[in-house]
Order: sequence, then C-alpha cells, then structure tokens
Amino acid sequence: MNKFQRGMSSAKRTAQKGFTLIELMIVVAIIGILASVAVPAYQEYIASSEGGAAMKGIGGYVSQGQACIGSGIGCQQLADAVANEPLLTTSAVPAIGTAFDLVWGTNGVCELTAALGADGTVGYTMALGANPGQATQAQCQAGAGL
Repeated sequence: MNKFQRGMSSAKRTAQKGFTLIELMIVVAIIGILASVAVPAYQEYIASSEGGAAMKGIGGYVSQGQACIGSGIGCQQLADAVANEPLLTTSAVPAIGTAFDLVWGTNGVCELTAALGADGTVGYTMALGANPGQATQAQCQAGAGL
C-alpha cells in the first residue's frame, strides 16, 4: 500500500462531527423567515380575539337588557350585574321602556358599546380602549363580527 492509499483510508475513518457554518447559517435564515411571517399573524390573532371577547362578554347582558326594556323583568338583576362586573358599565339605570348603553371594555384594548333602544333594538359600535397596544379598530371589529 503506498502513502496515497494509506492517507485515503485514514480520511475515510474519521467521521464528520457537528455542523458546518453554512449549515447553521441556513437554519438561522429559515427560522428568521418563519418568524417574520408568524409574529405578525400572531399579533393580529391576539388583537382580533379581544374583539371576540368583548362580544362574548356583553352578549348575556344585552339579552337581559332587552328583557328589562320590553317587560321590566330582570332590571334589578341587570343593575346588580353591572355593579359587580368590573368590565361592564351602563349609561343609565336599566328600566322598562328606557334606552341605555352597555359598554364592555376588555382590559383597555377594545371597547364594545351595545346601544339598547327604548323599543329593545340593539346597535353595536366598537372603539379602541385606553390601552390598545398594537390593536386596531378594524381588528377589534373583525373579532367581534361587526
């Protein structure tokens, strides 16, 4: 066996250990691309979920408000519920035939107002709260289904 053949056989025996620099750079680039797509999508999901939480939170109180306006049933229970729920406020004391607004705030991000008319009709409006972060009004509305 000559010197060249001996050198080849010893090179074959040594196995590659670890990753090369280019392989690591490719992995880092792929992670960067995935993060650049995933982070904005996640932020939009979180912002729109605040609108959905507002609609879900106010839904039961709107039904109580409509019953109160139409028949006078449950007016005191609704007033007590508003007093005990920190995210819910009202523009007037619920009473039969009286129009009032219910406002649900989701920790300052999205504020959903349900305007109950004297005839029991309901109109919804969404606004940004005092602490919107990166949420937009359009995201809050989309999450609430408005």
